[in-house]
Amino acid sequence: MSEPRCQLCQKNPAAVHFTEVEDSKKRKLHICRACARTRGLIEEPSPQVQVQELVIQISQTPPPIESAPAVETPDLRCGRCGLSYAAFQRIGRLGCPDCYVAFEVPLVPLLRKIHANVVHAGRAPRTYARKAELRQRVDDLRQELDRAVRGEDYERAAMLRDAIHRIEVEQSLAARAAGTEPEGAA
Repeated sequence: MSEPRCQLCQKNPAAVHFTEVEDSKKRKLHICRACARTRGLIEEPSPQVQVQELVIQISQTPPPIESAPAVETPDLRCGRCGLSYAAFQRIGRLGCPDCYVAFEVPLVPLLRKIHANVVHAGRAPRTYARKAELRQRVDDLRQELDRAVRGEDYERAAMLRDAIHRIEVEQSLAARAAGTEPEGAA
């Protein structure tokens, strides 16, 4: 089933649906965002909508002649949610986290074009940032512990083991206080 077209411009897919009442007569209108904006029916789009529209626009724009050949995506489909790459190009939104893996080959150049990077380097909620920081610290300490054991520096290994234990206890207490302790952890 194809998306309905804008009743005003007949070009873009209808994204705004509303009922207009004039002289006690109802008329349903299905129009695109651009026409809705020009009629003053919606405000400027949110940053999320702008990013989605940008992804759609960039994914449908042919690459410049001097760039590498386009990646063929004839039958790419996410194994988890079933979204096809063609559908992603139309709607500008992935269906699930597994889509990033399923569409990795065509997505990497697209993300580089949009964000100049493929790794998220933006902000995160404070609680998440703190957890990620502690998790990274534990990983680093475990690597150091492994090196100390291989180098037979057992005193240092014991200090590192104790430091890891202290961080894990701190994480457990924080999770218990926040009520987010994993099931089975008591």
